[in-house]
Amino acid sequence: MDTRDQLLDAAEQLFAERGYAGTSLRAITHLAQANLAAVNYHFGSKENLLCSVVRRRVVPINQRRLEQLDAAEAAAGPAPVPVNRILRALIEPVFEAGNGDGALGIYFPRLIGWLYSESITQIEELYEAEFSEVFSRFVDALAKSLPKHPRSDLYWFIQFTLGMLVTVLMTGDRIGLCTTGHCTQEPPEMLVHRLVGFAEGGFLGRDRANTAPGSRTDTTRKI
Repeated sequence: MDTRDQLLDAAEQLFAERGYAGTSLRAITHLAQANLAAVNYHFGSKENLLCSVVRRRVVPINQRRLEQLDAAEAAAGPAPVPVNRILRALIEPVFEAGNGDGALGIYFPRLIGWLYSESITQIEELYEAEFSEVFSRFVDALAKSLPKHPRSDLYWFIQFTLGMLVTVLMTGDRIGLCTTGHCTQEPPEMLVHRLVGFAEGGFLGRDRANTAPGSRTDTTRKI
């Protein structure tokens, strides 16, 4: 493994364990058995190092997402792609990356959790660069399948789906600890099946989801 990859692996582990603010370059270089000059040479700064850590995971995942969506659209022809097939193309590549050669890594899901709680300008710019076009493609496909849904709703539902996905990834095999043994970690294909099914219910149940509590059409109130 070359020095650049060693720095990426070390940074991913420490950012996941300590957060971005709690991780020093000195700690990263110590774990990677490299020197500070190597960070400057390969990445230029701590912020760029973090962006490189994130990019090497999400770029292949997003490429695979688009490939699966392209295949689903080609199979559907002029007809809309079924919602569950679109959602599978969004969710499944994440588990494919974590299966087989372990490309997702054991630390990246925890790192994503940290990044949701820390505001880093360059990461926000990276998200816009790497996700805006991808999610626009998915919203285009969903808008064709769900023509009565406002586009803003579809973006929100994708955010909810991704939040659910991140939670599942971060929880891992700890689900058994809070379910008194009723649930255990399941194979990736079963998790994909559960996530797609649950998310599809949210997309197709939009009218109920958008009913404001206390409104005249709210059927959840009890006397």
